[in-house]
Order: sequence, then structure tokens, then C-alpha cells
Amino acid sequence: MKRVPRINFRTDNEPFKVAIKGFTTKIVHMMKAEGLFETQGGSIIMSQNELGPLENLYGNPGREYTKWAADLAVYFGTGVPWIMCKQDDTPNPIINTRNGFYCDYFSPNKIYKPKMWTEAWTDRFTAFGGTVPRRLVEDLAFSVARFIQKGGSFINYYMAHVFNYHAGGCAAFLMNSNSKYYATVNFRSMHYNLPPWSISILLDCKNTVFNTARVRSFFLSSLLCMFPPFYVEV
Repeated sequence: MKRVPRINFRTDNEPFKVAIKGFTTKIVHMMKAEGLFETQGGSIIMSQNELGPLENLYGNPGREYTKWAADLAVYFGTGVPWIMCKQDDTPNPIINTRNGFYCDYFSPNKIYKPKMWTEAWTDRFTAFGGTVPRRLVEDLAFSVARFIQKGGSFINYYMAHVFNYHAGGCAAFLMNSNSKYYATVNFRSMHYNLPPWSISILLDCKNTVFNTARVRSFFLSSLLCMFPPFYVEV
């Protein structure tokens, strides 16, 4: 594609849009022919496009390309939701989602859209010659539980998890955001002792079935210690 005359990538550029439409159309038609979408009885439950911060580099042409890509996605009629991650101005009916180490702060751009975390980053890329970063599994569990506690409805570790949910019952998420001290939480006339920087999950609003601080990593568990969040999404 880089040899196509006057082409400019990921912006409102006709040669690029012609190429993208042709490629995407071929892929979607192949998937439909094989019955891969959930509405056909397959396992594909959603489709994703990612542009995000690149849009701002192009200004208005970048925003026009985002709208064009959204219209193209709707045109395909796959029967499953289309999402755009890291895209705050996603036009309807496309759902804007978030990627990162911590996404509990995120809210979709419309109140009727679900709060979705499409990439829970378990680590970061290793820089050449640099140290190898490690993230405690306890911290990952905490970030996931806090996301659900604050209204999250979907999360995956790259790319999708399929699950069933049966309505009814009661569930609670109790959080201790102090990184040094235990906390006692009074909830429905019962007392719960929460370790530092942890969330307890009560599936029946009574019994603790999981606490994020009690997960144990098999890698360097004896050499690592707990600490508050240190990752910053860029």
C-alpha cells in the first residue's frame, strides 16, 4: 500500500479508504461464509477497530476518517457489536472502549453504552537493553475487580472471553484502597477484614469467595512486594 500514489494512512484519504474497504469487505465476507459470527451460531461476539490517539495527529481529516470507518462497520451488518478502543468520540452505534493497566475511571461517551475494557494489560513491552517489567498478579486482580465494582460490564485479557450470566441474586465488591493497612468493612451487619490494597468479592452479598490480595504469582513471588498502582496509560 505504501507504493500507492498519494496515499496517506489512517486519515481521510481516498486511496487509503479504497484499500481498507476492499480488505475489510473481503475479511467480513469470508467470516460470514464460514458462519463465524455469533448471530450465525459462531464464536465471534464483537468486532473491533482501533485508531485512538492517531486521530488527533490528523485533526479534522482524522475525525472524518473515524466517522467513515464507523459507517463502514455498520454497513457490513455483522449482527454483533462493533467497538472502537481508545476512541472517545466514537459515533453511534459504535461502542467506545478502553485499553490500559487501570480502567475503572473510564466511562463510555453515552450512558446507554456498556462500560467495556477491551485490553487489560498484564505487562508492558520490553525496551531493548532495558529491565524486564513485572506486574504482580495481585495488582492485576485488584484492577479487574475495581473495574467491575465501578460499573464495568466486560473485560478481556486480549482478546475475548465468552460467558453466560443468569439474572437474579446479589453480589458485592468491598474495597480497601489503603496500600499499608488492613481495613474492617461493615456491610449488611457483618464485618469483613480486607488486606491492604485489595477487593473482596461477595457473590451472595455475604460470603467472601475471592480477595485480590490472596492471589499468588508463581513468578518471583518471594522477591516482589505489594505497592499501589505505578503504571500510567499513555
